[in-house]
Amino acid sequence: IKLIALDLDDTLLMPDGTIPEGVAETLREAERRGVGIVIATGRSYPSAKIYAGILGSECPVICYNGAVIRRAGQPPLYSASLSVGLMKRIAFFVGSGDSIFRCTMRIIS
Repeated sequence: IKLIALDLDDTLLMPDGTIPEGVAETLREAERRGVGIVIATGRSYPSAKIYAGILGSECPVICYNGAVIRRAGQPPLYSASLSVGLMKRIAFFVGSGDSIFRCTMRIIS
């Protein structure tokens, strides 16, 4: 095994948001043996990096459903952005119906 990619919710995490200690120790041992660990989640980076810290790992975190990849304390390794024009079109389209629209925007200058 060269890499273990882990989702958080309903996979790695228990319903109370904890990582079972046996699982955490197994992942730490795998990393010590040279197996790469990656967290992959739809969560935000601040929420996901907490679990990398709990594992004691500097592993990459793939977050925002794949839109950002980064390691703790470093700039993003990858970041996919939508143009302001496209975001406005999406907001207009979704806002014109009976949909619930939840969006996180970050302005980068």
